Amino acid sequence: MMKSLHRSTCVRHFLTGLAATALALSPPACPAQAAALTREEQTIANFSFASQLGSGIYSVNGRTVQIYRLPFSWEISKPGEDQTGVSLLMPITLGFYDFKFQDVLETQLPQSIDTLSVEPGVQVSRVFFKDWLFNAFVQGGVGKERSSTADSLIYAAGMGADRNFEGAPFHLHFSTHLLYAAAVFKDRPDDSMLRLSNGIEARSRLHADIRGVALDYGLYALNEWYLRRPAPPLPAIGAPIAPFQWEFGATIGSEKPVYIWKIPSPRFGLGYRFGEGLSVFRIVFGAPF
Repeated sequence: MMKSLHRSTCVRHFLTGLAATALALSPPACPAQAAALTREEQTIANFSFASQLGSGIYSVNGRTVQIYRLPFSWEISKPGEDQTGVSLLMPITLGFYDFKFQDVLETQLPQSIDTLSVEPGVQVSRVFFKDWLFNAFVQGGVGKERSSTADSLIYAAGMGADRNFEGAPFHLHFSTHLLYAAAVFKDRPDDSMLRLSNGIEARSRLHADIRGVALDYGLYALNEWYLRRPAPPLPAIGAPIAPFQWEFGATIGSEKPVYIWKIPSPRFGLGYRFGEGLSVFRIVFGAPF
């Protein structure tokens, strides 16, 4: 009982601390009448693909869209040159429209969730050529939007490769992945996206630790090419979204994975994403790509 109470208190303190940090980065409060988002500005706001697009706080034309992706996963077996790794995926994505972080500080948590998606799946991976990790995954789930009937069935599949190598004083990680995702609606046309991502991250140890767990920081750069661009979720104006997006950012976390109830604790960070007509900050939960 005491352990459960302690865990609950820690989680509450963590959420409040995270909110306080993001409050310093968040833009001013939105006006009562928010302007419609352009197509470029709505790329990240499509709740059906929020799990694939990632966590972020986006302020555009007076409207704030906040998306939080919780990348839960369980590793069943580790990948190797003579063994296939298997992981169960359970990302949960929450979305809040025109929600202020001050509300979290005053009332702990919002009273309602505007968007929610749950997409369980499985990932398999294996090491080839000694230091290349190839992987593939499939997911399927649902996305719900509180204020409309635009609920959707979502499925996604992807494949890619990762490689770790040394570049003193950094540990370097390169990743390239191809992702396809689709959303099926009841009362509107179906939608899909196809994206090629390439990213590189450099991590180095910090001279600090928490309860004996060494900490490190990472700097990363990411490029995303939308070969098939998703449709915007709201009435939009302007030209279609640009197919290329760039992101630079930094993360902090533990040098070695720390598990809580057999779930690896995520990294945290902040990234800046930009492209033609797009300029947003993104809060990172887990790996940046």
